Amino acid sequence: MLKFFLLALATTVNPMMLATVVLILYTNRARSMLSIYVATAMGFSLALGMLAAPLLEKLIKVSPHLSPAIDIGGGTLLLIVAFLLERGHFSRLKRHDKHPDRDPWTERVMKEPRLPVAFAMGLYTGTPGLYYVLGIKELSTFHIGSAEQFGLLFAFNLIMVSPALIPLILYFARPKTTAARVDRIDKWITEHSRSLLASAAAVLGIFLASSGISRLLG
Repeated sequence: MLKFFLLALATTVNPMMLATVVLILYTNRARSMLSIYVATAMGFSLALGMLAAPLLEKLIKVSPHLSPAIDIGGGTLLLIVAFLLERGHFSRLKRHDKHPDRDPWTERVMKEPRLPVAFAMGLYTGTPGLYYVLGIKELSTFHIGSAEQFGLLFAFNLIMVSPALIPLILYFARPKTTAARVDRIDKWITEHSRSLLASAAAVLGIFLASSGISRLLG
């Protein structure tokens, strides 16, 4: 259970989600767009998780060594990502705008906000990443009923979308100040994103790989 919730917490280190929230908050339809964005991201991710968990549970029953092997593979991949982040490889992937005098395309789109745009961005955000896939795998090893499985997966997704859900709640309470506050947090996270992502990947990579090796050998 600890591994499951550690993976859920790791998904919250998501600079892209927070940057999207900032863009939405500065539109003239922030409340409706952010609501659709959060609901779509969580609903899509939850639906995929409920479909994938039973399939993984059947595969693990057939092949008991599959679960530790996935942990070792996932942990190794996370350690490689952490190493590359620390070496600064991903920092070189910068956008080269052919028209530097124009606004970025995201800002141009958000100047005329449309609800389908928020829906599409929610689908993109809700697409499972590595942490979520590993979380579903972990859930499939609990041998619990469908209701309990849904409850845990709902909690995982609630944690995962919290970088967007918390600003949404704050916006309903304090609409005038929320955008500026989230913007400040976003700027700090953007400045430290590489170290935050590398730390999360390294800690979970070591934990998953060591856990998988010990279970495989045991």
